[in-house]
Amino acid sequence: MKNEFLKEAAKKVLSPKQYYSLRARLIFNLHSPFPIDVLQEFDPKWNEYLRMNRKTRMAYIVSPAQRSGTNFIHHMMSLHPKLVTPDFGDYPNEHCLYSYSDEIKKYAYQTVLAWSKWTKEGKYSVDEQTKKLTATIGDGIINYFTDELNADELLLFKTPDSGNIQDFFHLFPSEKVILLIRDGRDTVESFLKSWGGTALFKKMTIRWKNRMNQIERFMEQSKQSGFMDQLLLVNYEDLNATPEKELTKIFDFIDLDKKLYPWDDLEKIPILGSSTYRGDEAKVNWKPVEKKSDFNPSKKWENWSARKKRTFKKIAGDELINFGFAKDQRW
Repeated sequence: MKNEFLKEAAKKVLSPKQYYSLRARLIFNLHSPFPIDVLQEFDPKWNEYLRMNRKTRMAYIVSPAQRSGTNFIHHMMSLHPKLVTPDFGDYPNEHCLYSYSDEIKKYAYQTVLAWSKWTKEGKYSVDEQTKKLTATIGDGIINYFTDELNADELLLFKTPDSGNIQDFFHLFPSEKVILLIRDGRDTVESFLKSWGGTALFKKMTIRWKNRMNQIERFMEQSKQSGFMDQLLLVNYEDLNATPEKELTKIFDFIDLDKKLYPWDDLEKIPILGSSTYRGDEAKVNWKPVEKKSDFNPSKKWENWSARKKRTFKKIAGDELINFGFAKDQRW
């Protein structure tokens, strides 16, 4: 009623011709072909997830940053006969299905805003429909990979970067996430030995801190929305020390029969992409290298200078403690 009164008052003040001319200039623009009466901020409660009753078809490995062990865990898990990673020849090793989700959310939100006859009547809220449309787009993404997937198999994906991980359950509300975390000191040290140098030390420490914060927020968001049963936190150090125990937890989590796994082959799994175990290659590579008894991917940071330690503590010391990699700052 209030809007109708204001419209009629504006027509009398401006004259109907002037009113409609001004209205057209305000609500039609080059970016939107349809008039949207109410312009809203791009945030339909994205901090809350919407549960969808669909069959789980995917297990997704996510780590905060490169050099966290995603290749290692993926190689171990992929030996299970019921886990399938799509192989399209030149298809990228890192799948990034959630990494560029901002534009998908924006598309869904702006499209739903144009459905004014539904949303105005209150039958469908903008918030709910935006999330349903986003999840349906996520369904389409999964369908892209399921042409040859059997009913009792799961797709297996990985991405060594947790940027935009908070959108995972908006796109894939029925899927399961394995969060692989590693001591940030070893992650940074491994990265520097692989690709960088001391100049990147501070930059990579900041990156690890930020990505771990995103994982922490994602876990809190999942807890508040009742999605913790679809999320499993795995420690890389535990996986390396007791692989059978950790893999058993993972297979129970994704509802796969652990008896089908070739446990006798576990010790034969080679090292892939290690910053120190490179075989005959001078640089980091992803050629399989035989794992020997002296292989130890932990505590690489212990020879850091006092200056490096102070820098890491100042930037990411809290995250190290929050995730249990250190008891306090006295290391």
